[in-house]
Amino acid sequence: RDSVASRGLGDVYKRQKRGEAMQSKKNMRRISVLVTAQTAYNLDKLTAMCGYKEQGRIIDKLVREKMIMLGGQRNENMR
Repeated sequence: RDSVASRGLGDVYKRQKRGEAMQSKKNMRRISVLVTAQTAYNLDKLTAMCGYKEQGRIIDKLVREKMIMLGGQRNENMR
């Protein structure tokens, strides 16, 4: 038998979860957004209401919903 203590299933599970977290953030980009105090307050409220931990998820969701609503139209003024 190896002299190294065997790892339990909990360790394997934790490593899998870390790997999944890294994969889920693969297409993420960090941005800075300057907003009014009221918008920051509303972002906090929406984040809590949706059960998210990060405001970025709310911004992502709002942009996605807006693009769907617009039907993916490409506006030449929006570059």
